[in-house]
Amino acid sequence: MVWKVVRRAPSNNELATLVLKEFGMMKTLKTKLSPIPMIFLVFLVACTPIVSQESIATSEIEPSATVTAVSTLQPTDTVVTATPSPTPLPQVKTQCTDNAQESQALDLEGVVVLEKTKKFVPELDLPPGFYLMNADSHYIFHTDNLGNIIKIAPDGKNLVYNKPFGEGGALRVMDVNGKLLTEFDPYYKGLWGLHFSWQNEEQLRIVTSNLNQVYPWIVNPFTEEHTLLKTDWEGAYRPADPIKDKVANWKFDRDSTELFYVYGANVLYDPILSRVLFPKDSGDVVLIDVQSGEELAHANFVNWGSLPSWSSDGEYLTILNREGTVDNFYLISRDGEEFQHITDFASEFEFASIPEYTWSPDSTRIAFWLKLKDDGQQRGTQSELAILEIPTRQVTRLCIQGISNIADEPLWMNHPEPIWSPDGRFIMFTQWDDLAAPEGFFVLVVDTETGAVEKISKNTAPAGWMTNDQ
Repeated sequence: MVWKVVRRAPSNNELATLVLKEFGMMKTLKTKLSPIPMIFLVFLVACTPIVSQESIATSEIEPSATVTAVSTLQPTDTVVTATPSPTPLPQVKTQCTDNAQESQALDLEGVVVLEKTKKFVPELDLPPGFYLMNADSHYIFHTDNLGNIIKIAPDGKNLVYNKPFGEGGALRVMDVNGKLLTEFDPYYKGLWGLHFSWQNEEQLRIVTSNLNQVYPWIVNPFTEEHTLLKTDWEGAYRPADPIKDKVANWKFDRDSTELFYVYGANVLYDPILSRVLFPKDSGDVVLIDVQSGEELAHANFVNWGSLPSWSSDGEYLTILNREGTVDNFYLISRDGEEFQHITDFASEFEFASIPEYTWSPDSTRIAFWLKLKDDGQQRGTQSELAILEIPTRQVTRLCIQGISNIADEPLWMNHPEPIWSPDGRFIMFTQWDDLAAPEGFFVLVVDTETGAVEKISKNTAPAGWMTNDQ
């Protein structure tokens, strides 16, 4: 049996709390708001009218052919059945090093982007900015005192960030040298774009929303050309009351889905907008060819699976499925012909949870957090760093503990961890300074070849890693 999670609709007080949490202005309804955040909230509410789907232009991307099933996976109880791997999956390997807990000087390149977090400056209502730091010398050469929600382009050459106060546009694009390239206001069809990420190296995906609907736009930040992405695919999941139900644990446009419980955010396009993955009312997850409308593959995961993610080159898609007490990776090729489970943690562990993962720049590896103790999935508990080799399916545990920076500030610090270096050799992550009594945390970098670790910062959140190669 496949279980679905149904959530009750929040009360008016609960919804008000959620809206206020969206802008990082309060923790409960009893918290006193300072004048600046209150003005900011009023401004945002005034600029965010409630609109209907009919008032938004439809996407230029439309299917043009009858949907035909090509690769169909049938569920067996709570576990999806995929085609077997060509060879037996290798056992998980443990690769610990004696110097894993010691800080050393690594030969790093590029620019590390760091944010200081609200936790360590509680008198501020908003995060106090970000920094560009030379990865090798640790020299901070650029500081922005108001920017937040930084997203790094896939090629590591530019970043986009939100600047809610000050002159100029609210969204700004900056290069690796700290030079401002462009700025603009993400305001489309009467709605303000509060959520954004890079769709590819040249385009942003900006999500506008009201309380029961989101509208994802593809935007060129340099020309400001914008197109509304299609979300109303045939059979796409859309509950009768969007505030009451949601697709669980996809975490795509996570601040939209976690805050508003809305339909429309969880439609996952590949980097070049030629494939789309989305959940259906039937419980299936479906992969579609955007141009032809042809169904390439579908599967019935538990609660639609979790954390779907395209590889950096767009050739493969991964998604997690919860099978009893373990999470497992499934790999789907862009043509739908390969659809395999590539891990089998149930054969080795009684419990295995994967709270976060990221693809390497060359699309050959996945770095992920592996939690082997059931602690109720509490935010902020440390996990173990591991790497999955895609060609061989080999999983290697690195014997290094860390956390996702979302543990500290889930709305503002929403950068996926672990973070790969542009050359794919190093991984940057966060670790509590004292697990028994955590008061702060370190930003560390591990060499995936030697296991050597270097501490590069403290009490900042790693936002990304940029390259000097132009």
